[in-house]
Amino acid sequence: MSHTAGVSTRGFPGYPDTTRVPSVAEVVTGARTNTQPVELITLPGLEFMYSGGGITLLQCIMEKVMDTSFEKIVRAYVLDPLGMTRSCYKLADGEANVSQSYYTGFLPTENKWHIQPEQAAAGLWTTPTDLLKVVRALQSSLCEEPGNALSKASAETMLTRIKESMALTWFADNTKFGHAGGNNPGWHCFVFGYADLPWNKNDEGHSQIVQRTPSKCGIAVMTNSATGYLAVSKILHAITYLKGWPEFHTVSAGNAFETPLRAPKNAVTPAEWKDWIGGSWSDSWELVEAGSGLPAARITGSDVLIALRPAAISSVSYSIELLFDGLSLMLRLGWDGDERIVEFWNGGLATRTTLRSS
Repeated sequence: MSHTAGVSTRGFPGYPDTTRVPSVAEVVTGARTNTQPVELITLPGLEFMYSGGGITLLQCIMEKVMDTSFEKIVRAYVLDPLGMTRSCYKLADGEANVSQSYYTGFLPTENKWHIQPEQAAAGLWTTPTDLLKVVRALQSSLCEEPGNALSKASAETMLTRIKESMALTWFADNTKFGHAGGNNPGWHCFVFGYADLPWNKNDEGHSQIVQRTPSKCGIAVMTNSATGYLAVSKILHAITYLKGWPEFHTVSAGNAFETPLRAPKNAVTPAEWKDWIGGSWSDSWELVEAGSGLPAARITGSDVLIALRPAAISSVSYSIELLFDGLSLMLRLGWDGDERIVEFWNGGLATRTTLRSS
């Protein structure tokens, strides 16, 4: 459940041809499948290694122990109790209210969707509303509310990190838990909820969030495009910005968050940005005041000024977020102890570098 068993096969592409779908047993053994056999490839407990194959083994174990299908198990213990009426592992005959997948948002894929025999790892059909019912159930369990889905102890165990950012089925840090989702031929999704999880110390190296953790809040974003994760990232930034919630640092491994959208036109740049004027930043950039009195940036020695606009992303600690107008670049003006620094985002969180005044 924490992807630390050392089991192979990260994910599954699914099958577009409904007449040639293998059984879950065949998926595990690699017979008649488009993936390799699910095997133990490293020592159990040695490292975090995301494995849809391991989750598929868990599906087999559950079906064997309970002598029924995985779909019936989840229906009885999760979907029905939580009122997840728009969630299933097999579409009902004649179901029309289901998304067609796209490559880019404009060009539909040749197949509307793929069939996933690996139900536990990749086969859930659901909606943002239903996903947030799971998030709310965990939040309520942590608060020991009447009728909660789990005991507080079980909820805490589920959200305690085992390796890196991975807890039991959820990625988690000290203020939230969540998980990304993606299926061929074209879906990208994300769901997360805020929760006070102090036992998961934040050791990711970025500025600590100073805002109070929101109570029973969360976001689910689902897209039906192979390029949808770019939109998911920007939407998550924008919602937290507009709600005044703490900035969303991704808690899901392998998903690099992109630069945010521009803030609404009436957003005001804090006057404190001028405190960062002076000198060049790591021999690369200079902050200057444009003729309009607004911030701008330029490469050291260049006469070309690029306007900086407020970004739709929540601040961390004391920081000011400024987008290069029309570009996927962002400067975050902040602090490292008593030293003023600038984070330079060249396309996203994964590419950020720290610029120091020279």
